[in-house]
Amino acid sequence: MNKWHTPLKWIRLGIISFLIVAILGAIMRYKIGFSLPYFNQKYLQHAHSHFAFSGWISQVLWAWIAYNIGGANFLGTKKIQILLLSHFMVAIGMLISFTIQGYGVISIIFSSASIITSIFLVVELYNKSNLSQKTAGTLWYKASFLWFIVSTVGTFWLIIMMIQKNIPQHAYLSSIYGYLHFQYNGWFFFACTGILLQFLEKNELLVEQHSLKKSWLILSLTCIPAYGLSILWLNLPIYLYTIVAIAATFQLLGWIHLLKQIHVKAFLIRLSKIQKTLLVALVCTVSLKFTLQSLSVIPAVSQLAFGIRPIVIAYLHLVLLGIISLFIIFQATLENWIKQGSVVIAGIIIFLSGFLLNEVTLASQGITSFFYILIPHIEAILFIASILLVTGVLLINIGQLKK
Repeated sequence: MNKWHTPLKWIRLGIISFLIVAILGAIMRYKIGFSLPYFNQKYLQHAHSHFAFSGWISQVLWAWIAYNIGGANFLGTKKIQILLLSHFMVAIGMLISFTIQGYGVISIIFSSASIITSIFLVVELYNKSNLSQKTAGTLWYKASFLWFIVSTVGTFWLIIMMIQKNIPQHAYLSSIYGYLHFQYNGWFFFACTGILLQFLEKNELLVEQHSLKKSWLILSLTCIPAYGLSILWLNLPIYLYTIVAIAATFQLLGWIHLLKQIHVKAFLIRLSKIQKTLLVALVCTVSLKFTLQSLSVIPAVSQLAFGIRPIVIAYLHLVLLGIISLFIIFQATLENWIKQGSVVIAGIIIFLSGFLLNEVTLASQGITSFFYILIPHIEAILFIASILLVTGVLLINIGQLKK
């Protein structure tokens, strides 16, 4: 069987993309602390984020969900293969064009093409999910498709403002935060949860299927009002603020309810030491994310969260690196799509070290800046963290080359 008919090659292509994302992040971090005039920082930032979302995470998730829904026969169809290849080539186009020109004609064309290609994938996967046998992940996949479509509203709004060269600050930030919210907390989170639950169901590690729908319902119904957490700086009316606060609380409760549906002890028995480490890291980061969301409705915390850039960057990296990227690596080792040799284990440990150093340093920088206290050599520390991330992902890639 062609290995492109399973997630194996797509995931390994994805972790190569992840390495590119990490290298771009290290270059940006170096530019902040030191001199590097050859790149435009804003352009690199756009290239970094777009390729992380499209060339790394979404690329892997599309292929994985296609396989989980329809098996190798569906993932291997000519239409799906062409769509996945097109999606990746467009991601490469965004990587290059954003690096060279930032938001320009070519990069906007590639961004639009990426959305269009993804919508074609949504249609194909949704139709196939209606025809395939229902699993514990099916509802979560369908919700993830919906949130992906919703997230594109923010993208198109941003593109229109760029074309018209009329960019009101509040509209610009609202569109960006809307896109990020429905990608992070919608498309990415629901897709990853669906993949995990389908694996757990197959291995008889779920407590009760019926109760899973409660978790799905709670997290689905609160996803839209939870967007208000990203725009609290707009001084929302009290009734909207109340709805947002309730949504944040129920999201945390939905996550706790979801954890209760898993046979934890039976699950842990199946795991290697490094997989247990990854699982603990994942549960901690997701729990921290939902807790921070609940706390962010407090005005003083909200001011700290949205008024200080290092805190914002720390939160975005918490989700992108500590939840979504870690989950893909963890789940890929569970299903043997990523090898687990000593080189890979070392890479994962180094990556986790870099992630922890990055988060602690950014959080410390944000909190101390609130009191006008400067941490010495902060940029050098963050650059070291970025090098650890690059080294970790590089070793994971090298580990896939060993027989």
